Amino acid sequence: LDIGLYTTSGNYTCAGEQNDGGVRQRGSGGFQREDVELWIREWGVTYIKHCLCNTTAAIRREAFPIMRRAIDRAQAGAGKTVAGGQKVVYECANYPDQPWKIGRTPFEGCNVWRVSEDVPDSFKGWTAVVDKAVVDRVNQKAGPAGAGGHDNKWGGGWSSFDYLQVRIGGGQTLDEYRAQVSLWAVLGAPLFIGADVRTMSEEVLAIYKNA
Repeated sequence: LDIGLYTTSGNYTCAGEQNDGGVRQRGSGGFQREDVELWIREWGVTYIKHCLCNTTAAIRREAFPIMRRAIDRAQAGAGKTVAGGQKVVYECANYPDQPWKIGRTPFEGCNVWRVSEDVPDSFKGWTAVVDKAVVDRVNQKAGPAGAGGHDNKWGGGWSSFDYLQVRIGGGQTLDEYRAQVSLWAVLGAPLFIGADVRTMSEEVLAIYKNA
């Protein structure tokens, strides 16, 4: 993975919606194809996270298929793959729609989908999220291509439980952070580092490296 970007099919991102005191952060509303072609063909983006902040019901119904087609088109124009042969990973972030409950592959065309709200930096907070996820059976459609009912031309798909916030001075002890990283791995969840790697301590780095 070289570089990843976040966008929405609305005019403004989630952060932009709240930024009334300054310049709002634009989404890709109406310009999905143009944005994706720029990101993939010119910038070499290999991860796109796509949420539905600031959209309408009509936009939400078609947002993910439209973005998937834009990604496929851009990849084809870039020789099908980018960054030394790696395909673009596409994350659909629409937890409220509970995609794992539908009768087919969650958001066909998505490689990753969110299964929770933003996870707090607290042991009680993230364990509650995992408890609910187990009850909801969010991983029933997750796995490599051909497993768990997830089989389409884009390969497998995985449940995202939000990013990890392992760091010194955070809301948990090192043992609690170790438990969180371990359980994310057991769940097959993508391990997104939610800390500044430039200033990361050796203790924190050891947790991420499973050292």
